[in-house]
Order: sequence, then structure tokens, then C-alpha cells
Amino acid sequence: SSHRELYFSCWYEKQCMATLKGHIKTIYHYNRQAMEVYDIKKDPMEQRSLAGKGKYGREYLKKMERKLLIWKDRVNSLYSRSKQLKIQKARSTSEPSVDYPIHANIGHYLRVVGYNLTSSALKPGGTIDITYIYQVLQAVPIQWKLFHHVDHGRIRRGKFHRLHFINADHVAVGGAYPIHQWKEGEFVQDRHQVRIPGNYARGTTLRVYIGMWANRKGRQPILGKPGTFKSDKKKRLLMTEITLR
Repeated sequence: SSHRELYFSCWYEKQCMATLKGHIKTIYHYNRQAMEVYDIKKDPMEQRSLAGKGKYGREYLKKMERKLLIWKDRVNSLYSRSKQLKIQKARSTSEPSVDYPIHANIGHYLRVVGYNLTSSALKPGGTIDITYIYQVLQAVPIQWKLFHHVDHGRIRRGKFHRLHFINADHVAVGGAYPIHQWKEGEFVQDRHQVRIPGNYARGTTLRVYIGMWANRKGRQPILGKPGTFKSDKKKRLLMTEITLR
């Protein structure tokens, strides 16, 4: 519709924004370069800018700059509220309900309280839907990150033989709450969904591991009373084991 106004933004922050109303496209470059205005019906390749000419003169450009900046603030405000709601839902000062307790710490930073699993019945092509529950023992320095691995394999004669590996790393709480922002003493619930390839055979096994690493520093040890948790030589804490049905 010629009455509908569309807004766009460059991928990189503070590079450019644009609006399209009818066949008039206006581009704002945060004063990095001059604004541009194109009639994309007459000039679809955007070769001849109309900025500064006729009705697209200084007043028009100032008006469009204000409109684009107001739109940006409104959109950022919506995302900010969504982010804060995610964080609010994930944090608590009391220990949440845990279906599967774990008795282990990741270094001296995090206590792994346990996890909740939406369903332990999983088919090839399905999705692991797991919520990790942590308690923050002390503030985590920014260089340390959580990692999340899923090993796929077969169990033969009591031993696990890995066939495939899934790197399921992610930023906690849907990207809204990285661990270096976590506060000492609080509990954090991090829901994580991992899709499993459809070509994994039924009867094979998935092992879900977590841990903490930093570039040039390696991995944090998994600590706790021997026999109360399972970890491997790679300093990965085994959270759960799921057989594909």
C-alpha cells in the first residue's frame, strides 16, 4: 500500500536506518555520510539521490531523521522489556523445584542444583527440552563461559561409544543473561532446547554435558563428593542420559 510506511535498520548498530513510504526510500547514516532519498519506482538501482532537492530538502531530511530515531528508541524499548521479563522469570532468591537433583559444583563459581526435563521420551528428529538450575557461589569473571555438549552413541558391554557430537553452546536465558552478570547467592534457571537430527537411530543414546571454559585458561574442574555425580576426563559434568525411542 502507498500509505504504509516501512522501517529498516542495518545489521550493525549505528550504521544506517531507512524508511520506505510508497516508492520513496529515505536512508539515514547517523551522520557518517549524507542522507539519501530515492524514488525506487523511477530509479530502482538507487543511482540518483533526491536528498536536498525540492521537497526533499533540509526540512524533510530533519523530519525523517527524527522519525527514524524515534522508531529506533521505540523498538529498542520493546526488546529491552522482553529481555527484562526473561531475566526476571529466570532469577530467584530461593531454590526452585528440581525434578533431577545434581550434587556438583563447576569450579568455585556455580553449584549445579539439578535440572528439569520436559520429557525423557525422545524420538529421532525430536528436541531435548531441558532446564538447568544453578546457584551462584561467587561472581563469574567475564572470560569464563558455560559450554553445552550432546554426545550421541551406543552403549556396548557397559561402555559408551560416541558416534556423533553436537556443540549446543548458547548464552544463558535465551541470550538475555550471560553468566558474568549473575549475582552471588541467586538461583538461575536456564531453559535449553536442542534439536536432534532425524537420522540418529532408535535405541542409541544421548548424553548431555555441561562445563565452563575460558580461552587460554582451559576448563573449570567439576567438584563435589565422589560418587554423587558423573564427569569425564574432559571436565564435563554429565547431566542426563536419554535413549532414543
